[in-house]
Amino acid sequence: QPFNYDKSYLNSYIKIKEKCELLSEIRLNFLFQHIKQIDRLLDFGSGTGDFLQAASRQINNVYSYDIIPKNFDFAETLSQERLNSSSFDVVCFFDSLEHLTNPELVIENIVCLYFFALESLLRFRGRLVYELET
Repeated sequence: QPFNYDKSYLNSYIKIKEKCELLSEIRLNFLFQHIKQIDRLLDFGSGTGDFLQAASRQINNVYSYDIIPKNFDFAETLSQERLNSSSFDVVCFFDSLEHLTNPELVIENIVCLYFFALESLLRFRGRLVYELET
C-alpha cells in the first residue's frame, strides 16, 4: 500500500465539516486569483469532497482520486487506469501529500513528465497546487 493513511483522519474532518467548507471556498478563491481559466481540475486525496463540491460550482470538470474511492454527485472519481490517461489544468494536493509514503517521488513524476512533454497529469501550462498540514 503506497499510502500512509489513518482512518481517524477522515473522521476528524467529518467533525469539523463547516470549517472544511469555508476552507474549501478560501482555497478555490486562491486558485482563481492565480489561474484565470480552469476547465479540468483533479483533487488528489479528496477526503470528504468538500473542496470538490465547492469547485464543481465554478469548474465544469472536477475529478477525485483517493486511496478510498468515493462516489460524489458533483465529481467523477478516477481509477488508477483513468488517472494515468488523463490530463488537467490544475492538480491539487490539499492536506494529502503528507499522507503519501514517498511524496517527493509523486511530485517528481508529475513535474518531470510535464517538462519532458510526455504523458502527464498536467496539461500545457497546467498548475500543481499543494498545501501541507502543519
